[in-house]
Amino acid sequence: MPNERFLMLHMHELLMYLNQQGVLTLMTMTQHGVLAPMQSPVDVSHLADTVILLRYFEAQGELKQAISVVKIG
Repeated sequence: MPNERFLMLHMHELLMYLNQQGVLTLMTMTQHGVLAPMQSPVDVSHLADTVILLRYFEAQGELKQAISVVKIG
């Protein structure tokens, strides 16, 4: 995409079309670092009605995995 604004418009149109067709769309983004805060150059979370977070965390000296599902709206 030539710039981020067109990417967001294209992503919105694509996700709306897929939703109308009854398609479940899962989008993933890379997290930099194990315990780093989540950030991305393109924030697509406002386009979704459910956000699934897959994270690593440290508990009692061990690295563990967690999954969170947040329903929006």
